[in-house]
Amino acid sequence: MKRILICAFTVFVFLSISDATANDEHSYSLSFWLRPWGEELRPGGAVLIGKHDIFDSEETTVEAWFKPISYATGVGQDQGRTLIWNGDGTGGHDPYWIYIDQYGHLVAHVDFHSPYQNRVIKSDDPIELDEWHHFALVISLNETCLYLDGVKQLDVVLGAGSACRGTNWLALGRSMWHWNPYEGLIDEMRIWSIARTETEIVTNMFAGIIDGTDAGLICYWAFEPIIDDPSLLLDLSPNGIDGNIDGPIWFFENAPVALPEAIVIDIKPGSYPNSINLKSKGVIPVGVLTTYAFEASMVDPNTVLFAGAKPVRWALEDIYRDGFIDMIFHFKTQELMLYKDSTEATLTGYTLDGFYFEGKDSVSIVP
Repeated sequence: MKRILICAFTVFVFLSISDATANDEHSYSLSFWLRPWGEELRPGGAVLIGKHDIFDSEETTVEAWFKPISYATGVGQDQGRTLIWNGDGTGGHDPYWIYIDQYGHLVAHVDFHSPYQNRVIKSDDPIELDEWHHFALVISLNETCLYLDGVKQLDVVLGAGSACRGTNWLALGRSMWHWNPYEGLIDEMRIWSIARTETEIVTNMFAGIIDGTDAGLICYWAFEPIIDDPSLLLDLSPNGIDGNIDGPIWFFENAPVALPEAIVIDIKPGSYPNSINLKSKGVIPVGVLTTYAFEASMVDPNTVLFAGAKPVRWALEDIYRDGFIDMIFHFKTQELMLYKDSTEATLTGYTLDGFYFEGKDSVSIVP
């Protein structure tokens, strides 16, 4: 049975993979973390992919799931939390370098080939920490753009052509020439020799959707451990571009594997409209309802978020006295990421057997 363990800041719970198999079930990701080194924090390692000519393509799409737990602590790319780096090791010709800056923006640094120029594109907004996100960087001859959680960002580069070629060293979790480690989880990474369309990105972004044989796929790392060699990051594409795991640790949590299962929630059960005063120091009750299609008792409370807030308490309860056992949560009002013009709020989480769910209900923000 799949279990989901959530990391909070730099405290992790690690599980043995002695009973795991080289399976096609999606359960794991890799944890990149910072470790004490004297009075400093040093990176816990990286995944080294090495140099492969197949990365030298005219057009490229790079995509992955990531769950960060910190932003960069300094200014500039050399301080960024690096997710993936492709370059020559000198900093002069790096086809692409994707990192999180000190303000929480996802940043793609791209060096273009002809004429040589380097450009930076950023996500529209800071990313939420301790949550799964999906990115896709698309470099085509006509346009270079960045997608975050399936949404094309406003910052684009037009007509710059292909990225620098012939500089094909690749690493995950840090660059090869800056002390700029990523901190968090990475899962389900793919590199393509084509410019994927928005429809292709959104339709296929979830884990397990592709099988490694798709047209234009250079490499596909599903981030599942191999019993015989846990230091190997296995490439599921026919190209066999495996990575060497040097430091990061297997973590028993997976990126979302499918579109969210729609569930029924009730904000402030028995009340309508669902009025919320964001200045209130109280709590907001939210019920997750059992239906013929969904069993509320299967919810893992530790994974639940409502409008970005974690619950302060929960309990199983027959909310409507109809014989169905529901789950009631309470959230601190002042922790909700709602605004004066909000009309809807979303609750997300995982079930105990690893299925991602999402429920929505209306809200009315009052002074």
